[in-house]
Amino acid sequence: MRKSARKILLLGLLLTSISSFADEGLDFVTLDKETYRYYQEGKWDSLILLGNEGLSQGFDYFYLRYRMGIAYYTLENYSKAEKHFQKAHEFNQSDETLLSYLYYTNAFLNRENQAAYYARQIKPDKRKELVDFRDSFVEKIYLETGFLGGDDLEKNGDLARDWTDSTIYIENQLSDNTFYTHGGLNFRLGPRLGLYAAVNYIRKEKTNKYRYYTDLELDEIIDTEYTRDYYYKMIHEEKSFSSYVKQLQFYLKTDLLLEKDWTLSPYLHYLNVRYKKFDVLYSPHEESAIAYYDKTQMDSVYFDYIRNQYKFKRKDTSLNDYILGISAVKHLDCFSFSMGASVSRLNFNDQLALHAGLTYFPFGNLKLYGSTNVSYYHEKSINDQTDSKILFFQQAGIQVVPRLWLEGSFGIGGLENTYRENAFVVYNVYDKIRYLLEANLILALSGQLEISIRYQFREKESSYVHYYNDYMEKTVYNIIDTRYNEQMIIGGLIWMF
Repeated sequence: MRKSARKILLLGLLLTSISSFADEGLDFVTLDKETYRYYQEGKWDSLILLGNEGLSQGFDYFYLRYRMGIAYYTLENYSKAEKHFQKAHEFNQSDETLLSYLYYTNAFLNRENQAAYYARQIKPDKRKELVDFRDSFVEKIYLETGFLGGDDLEKNGDLARDWTDSTIYIENQLSDNTFYTHGGLNFRLGPRLGLYAAVNYIRKEKTNKYRYYTDLELDEIIDTEYTRDYYYKMIHEEKSFSSYVKQLQFYLKTDLLLEKDWTLSPYLHYLNVRYKKFDVLYSPHEESAIAYYDKTQMDSVYFDYIRNQYKFKRKDTSLNDYILGISAVKHLDCFSFSMGASVSRLNFNDQLALHAGLTYFPFGNLKLYGSTNVSYYHEKSINDQTDSKILFFQQAGIQVVPRLWLEGSFGIGGLENTYRENAFVVYNVYDKIRYLLEANLILALSGQLEISIRYQFREKESSYVHYYNDYMEKTVYNIIDTRYNEQMIIGGLIWMF
């Protein structure tokens, strides 16, 4: 309590003294002398308060910005430190100590391109002293692999559940396990230009199930006084085929650092999708069967019916899909604002998308951070039908202990045939993704090695076709909606060269 009271008292005295400076008019000599004294004594709060007062009165020069940058840096507010170091850099672009601080503030905020840019302005002999900086063409390698499993087969695999006396055909394509692998390299092409190139491989297992009526089978004969009646039952058959979807993907993204802390990022994601498609060949045959035998007339009465025959033809099918887009990011103190646009073709549909996002660091560092992203999609299907939707993603991260971070996020809005993170993550699926929840654990083992474990939960919605005879004996169909859940675990590794 005594220490707290003392701090409050000192802060009050400081504010009073600064207020007197403001009332009397702060001159350059006093501002420079006092901020230098606070700098030497390590009184960072005092330096910041007085420095801001000097800036508000129109004073702005190298050493004032440099000292305020050091103050914020020492207090671990790297966003504000970077802002003042940037201003100091405008006054003197050759100060290598200042360049080192600009490297560290950007590195501590995961702004890799900015950090690399300032590091490469430092002379090679001093550049070697920078912690965790690798002056190489290949900066890092990123590897991740994972498994996704769901309960679609368990929840919706029983076709007999929806079979009725009037049903003639049911078909359902069910999702099963998915295996995923990613490998990428980050290249440094120049002081302002970086390139990330990656390859993905995905194998998704599926089960195609069919249940259908084929023929009638005599079930029972009942004699009455005047007739002999024949009763039949429907013969049902069920077939199940295992299939898969294989995806080979190539991803490229460049990051070009522009003036005024803008970063421009064009990107391309190419997807070669191969899968087994089943064509169902239906052949109806007109047949007749005895309905009853009239004992009085000694004659049989027949009725007509349709006997069905089905053949299943499996053939290989492939798609060549793509996403082409560009994004721009602007860093503003404790915020980063992004915007972008993209065009794509996924699953025979064409998409035009607009993206906007905001990333924020409340304390100017990675101890607590978050991002909010919104995307608008306008989609045109192969049969010229159009649809629009808005996607929303929210992420938050916190440093649990030094070198360990926990992130959580969720996304809603119908995520099928969409993408995020500059098309790094693509949801090119047919089934509707109602929402997803994600948790990510990141551990920086050293300056060279970082590992992560990501868990994701998705609720998805699918449907299948149910053909039946209506009351007028006409074949009609309806769509039965189903839901199921998927859970994914992905392990990642980043190695800095």
